Amino acid sequence: MRKKILDINLFLRRIPEMPIATSAIVLFFATIIVIHLSLPLYNSNFDAFYSNILAEAHGMLFDIFFMGIIIFWLNQNAERKQNINKFLNDIDDLRYWDSEEAAYKNVGNIKRLNRERVYKLNLSHCYLRKTTLNKVNLENSNFNSSDLSDCSLISANLKNTRFNQANLSNTRLDFAELENAHLSGANLKGSSPIRANFKSANLIKANFENALLMETNFEDACLIGCNFKNANLSKANLKTAIGLTLDQLLECKSLYKANLDSDIKLKILEKNPALLGA
Repeated sequence: MRKKILDINLFLRRIPEMPIATSAIVLFFATIIVIHLSLPLYNSNFDAFYSNILAEAHGMLFDIFFMGIIIFWLNQNAERKQNINKFLNDIDDLRYWDSEEAAYKNVGNIKRLNRERVYKLNLSHCYLRKTTLNKVNLENSNFNSSDLSDCSLISANLKNTRFNQANLSNTRLDFAELENAHLSGANLKGSSPIRANFKSANLIKANFENALLMETNFEDACLIGCNFKNANLSKANLKTAIGLTLDQLLECKSLYKANLDSDIKLKILEKNPALLGA
């Protein structure tokens, strides 16, 4: 007898830990009570009882719509905003922390925010070295003074993004979209923006030493003071680039089939025709 009492007490204590079982128990006893109280109405005034049941059913449908759909949507929206704020706060907490752990946490937060359709991020002074961010959308974001060296940003959307004074050395930027981006003073030494689009980008004093820039588009880009020493600019579009000088191009490794202004092309043919594959 004592053992049975102990088992009952243990079961009662565990009920709050089993929400489905608790709901089933409550439903069972509530059903017995309601049916028992309603038996006289079944026999004496069933038509009125049935009408009331239908009225309650309509009220239940309204409750399901209002409580089950609208409230659920509001809760989901609130939860989404809370998650977004949490990810943004995590990025703020990791700012200025240069470590492998910080890099991978930053990448995780960026990808989660992308899934929540948040693309404009403040990632200035963030550490992202040796991470993979292929095909991410970070349009209008801020990477000023961040470390993205040895990072992979293949086919990333980086339109209007700021990389001023950022470290992008040895970074993969193949097919990246960098139209109207700001990379003033950025270090792109050894990077590979193959077929990347730098249209109308601000590249003042950017360092492209040893970079692979084959078929890269520099249309209307500002290239004042850029370092192209040993860079491969084969088939690159440099025709309407702003501030590009002969001295800059003479330091590069190759200009094979590059699209150049005719006057600069003639000067290169005079000075170093091998650059053009001539």
